Amino acid sequence: MQNNKRYWLRIGITLAGLHLLIGVLMLVIFLFRSNPSAEDIMFFLFLAIPDYPAVWIMQYLDLPGRGLVDVFYIILFGTSQWFLFGSILGLVYGKIKNRKSLSKV
Repeated sequence: MQNNKRYWLRIGITLAGLHLLIGVLMLVIFLFRSNPSAEDIMFFLFLAIPDYPAVWIMQYLDLPGRGLVDVFYIILFGTSQWFLFGSILGLVYGKIKNRKSLSKV
């Protein structure tokens, strides 16, 4: 019996969801605070540094807006980046796990 659990989808959605949750929290912090503190800026860097590939792609796209609109684009592109990364990671994990389960039979 073949195990068909779609690890690529599970891990991709999980990583994208975590990134989206952190990004929305960051956006809420910047929306409701008129003067962001040093901790808020460090929190932004916590999100922006792992999203460097998404930010790198954004510099070549002609996207309108600055400020919070850019943060929205970072969240959007970063979420798709982490879904892609999680999907590849889940695909590899599923291949290894299914190989081990087939060898036991």
